[in-house]
Amino acid sequence: MAVNERESIFDLFDCDSRTIGYYEFYNDNLDFVPKVLKALGGGDRWAPNMLVLERLEILPKHRGRSYGLHVLRWLQLQFSMGCGIVVMKPFPLQFEGGKPAENKDKPDFVKLGLAEFGDRFEPALRKLRNYYARLGFVRVRGTEYMVADPFRRVPSLKAIGVSDPDLQLDEERA
Repeated sequence: MAVNERESIFDLFDCDSRTIGYYEFYNDNLDFVPKVLKALGGGDRWAPNMLVLERLEILPKHRGRSYGLHVLRWLQLQFSMGCGIVVMKPFPLQFEGGKPAENKDKPDFVKLGLAEFGDRFEPALRKLRNYYARLGFVRVRGTEYMVADPFRRVPSLKAIGVSDPDLQLDEERA
């Protein structure tokens, strides 16, 4: 909402090293740059705000139930109103802070069970991007970012082949 308040977006994104890259999405008029608009299918955005989805962690005991897709879909539905884009920078967590072999003894690496994921970066990143694409995220050409259009209907979980996580839990109890 900083854009609506005419705050400096550079200052906003520069306050954290993880967010400065999002600054490249805007031109000097605080409109989205053409490559972002092209990724979204063209056209102008009446809302220059963006919803940034920074990080999603699923503990090992909850994996394989599509909770990640469920949560991402819910976040898009709840928080994207008034935004021109929803944006993320996919990054396989097992590579955070170095190679998986270098991270294997770090507490978060162990807690999140990241050793079960691959140790090759490109295939892991491709898999993550494909996962997010199921909810309508597309890559912005020439960047590491993916965007989704909040003006398009977010696919239902059923439409992308995901059953309701609550039903899966009920089936496990039976």
